[in-house]
Amino acid sequence: MKKVFVLQLIFSTLFYSKAQETSFKELFTDAEYYFYEKDYYEALYYYLKFFQSSDSANANICYRIGVSYLMTNNEKVKAIPYLETAVKNITPDYKEGNIKENKAPLDALLFLGDAYLINNEIDKAINTYKAFENTNKPQNYETKEYMEIVKRKLETCNDAKELQEIKVKFTSKCIANPISTKLPELNPVLSSDGKILYYTSRQKFFDGIFYSTKDGENWGIPKNFNFEIKADGNLSVSSISPDGKQLFIYIEDNGIGNIYISTMLNNHISTMLNNHISTMLNNHISTNDNMQWSQIKKLNICSMSDETHACVSPDSRTLYFVSNRRGGFGAQDIYKSDLDANGKWNEPINLGPKINTPFDEDSPFILGDGNVMFFSSQGHYNLGGFDIFRTQMLDNGEWSEPVNIGYPVNTTDDEKGFYPFDNGRSALMARISKECGGETDIFEYNFSLPQGQSQIEVSGNLIIADTNKILKDDVRINIFNLEASREIESIKPDLVTRKFSAILTAGKYKFSIMSGKNEKISQIVALPKIFYNASFNFKKEIYEKDGLTQDKAKIIALQPNREDDDTPKPSLPASGVQTSGKLHICNMLFDFNSYKTDNYIENMNTLAEYLVKNPSVKIEIAGYSDLQGDVEYNLQLSQKRAETVKNYLGGKGATGENITATGYGENNQVSINISPSTRKYNRRVEFKAISQGIPELIIDPVEIPEEYRIK
Repeated sequence: MKKVFVLQLIFSTLFYSKAQETSFKELFTDAEYYFYEKDYYEALYYYLKFFQSSDSANANICYRIGVSYLMTNNEKVKAIPYLETAVKNITPDYKEGNIKENKAPLDALLFLGDAYLINNEIDKAINTYKAFENTNKPQNYETKEYMEIVKRKLETCNDAKELQEIKVKFTSKCIANPISTKLPELNPVLSSDGKILYYTSRQKFFDGIFYSTKDGENWGIPKNFNFEIKADGNLSVSSISPDGKQLFIYIEDNGIGNIYISTMLNNHISTMLNNHISTMLNNHISTNDNMQWSQIKKLNICSMSDETHACVSPDSRTLYFVSNRRGGFGAQDIYKSDLDANGKWNEPINLGPKINTPFDEDSPFILGDGNVMFFSSQGHYNLGGFDIFRTQMLDNGEWSEPVNIGYPVNTTDDEKGFYPFDNGRSALMARISKECGGETDIFEYNFSLPQGQSQIEVSGNLIIADTNKILKDDVRINIFNLEASREIESIKPDLVTRKFSAILTAGKYKFSIMSGKNEKISQIVALPKIFYNASFNFKKEIYEKDGLTQDKAKIIALQPNREDDDTPKPSLPASGVQTSGKLHICNMLFDFNSYKTDNYIENMNTLAEYLVKNPSVKIEIAGYSDLQGDVEYNLQLSQKRAETVKNYLGGKGATGENITATGYGENNQVSINISPSTRKYNRRVEFKAISQGIPELIIDPVEIPEEYRIK
């Protein structure tokens, strides 16, 4: 009996081991299947079960878990500890798909660097990418490709540090219930009247196309219309046409991405009936509730490659779309196609290397008159992953150099599906946040900012230990352009207020505070290209001997001078003319987004000389702006125009106490605001003589054509 018992025990142990081995193999096989199918949530489930049931130091499984976490929406940082374990045991001879492989491939270092960067641990990311560069790798084509990728990632880390020095001003709020749920909401787009929101919802068993209509300030119960348009599978909202009648949808067909279109049907009768009922019930029923959409139809621009996103121009005659077809500059590029006379899209044209990079571009959206485009890119000057960029159509038909819209709207993670509206001052985008409680939720962004940037105004003030003392006369701020290797400006700050300012372009500069020929403090500052107005503070440093420090320096991104909005240089006014005991000067016009006074030097010299000779005369300098751009920014710009004139007069000896400079922003428009030729008369400085001297001062207004005047 004893021997039988022993045999039974051995047999049971062997059976258990065999069953356990089978279970491990099934877990691994299932995990690998979902991993290659890019279903990373399912892959995670099986990899984690395998991990919990086996050797927790298995570098291969840790690597797979880490990569899977990186591919999720809201759990990317969970990849870090697994990848940190994986990189401790890497090999150039990695055997992919082998259950016996317990080492990780060399690119585990790349993925760990990505995880650090996403978590904004930039220095760790840099060190990890460099560690990958230093590993012993076989010299082949794949290695060279990896080296280019690493080079780009290191550039991105350095760019991220620079871009994060300047924070754009914005507000954001989650579009709460009933839109936000615990499930992912993605790809929001808005009808032109702002009354209908379309978006994608990743439901438990399907991807849903939903819409919600707005009643007052609240969104109604979302409605799914997959069945109506006969769409299913892996799909998402792409865009809505400006007239609201065409909905573009991405659908994956047998592993290939295609763009489909659904058209709003003529629902005149139901709309009339709904309007009648709505009137009877005090307008509590939305006229959008009965809208109907056609069955989806594939666009003729679709190819055997992936087309992942599409949108149309305001006139619906130009289609912009994303494709990874051959002949592009990177994996995914942005193309355009024009509509022919038969309603078909013509042969696509690549937007070229100014927009498309060797890396991926995605989700373009066209604004306004079709001359502004927002899109996402892994290339250009960005923080990491996909960033949102803005570009503008030039007079020659080419797009301007894309400009990053700034941090923290852009982060070191991916930003895609940025849907701009309200002329680019607002946008919708889905992102991860605990604010709404879902996996990804839809947020509305609002920007109280100007609409472009080509120059950067650096302004600030010097602080001395004894704030009652006047700054020494020999103090200067020298600005050295490190990229051009030359000093570009030496600024004398105001001796009383200690303020200074300079206009620069993006680049790297060394700011030095000089006392005589001696440098007291210096600091290297990178001024990044960003789209929106932003603020920046120099690091505070104290030079103990002189108690001198540099602090509170602000960097403001100004609007670019566009050819279609640039005021022609005004001819020199006939100012300074003395007639019948009267001295004439004229009011001043300014170029678009400018406060430069170069064209009115003679006018200001005449006024300055008059004020020096008549020290009791008091004048007001009033600055104004046109209606282009942000209200707050325009107020600041108008103040700058007035103060620039006042400072010039003061530099010529005019008594500052008798001169007031006030910016009135967009108030008191004198010319209609319909074109560059009409707007230029609103960008002005007006003088007002509060008291008179000898001779009498006459201020000549700017002549405005009769048809331009506001009646």
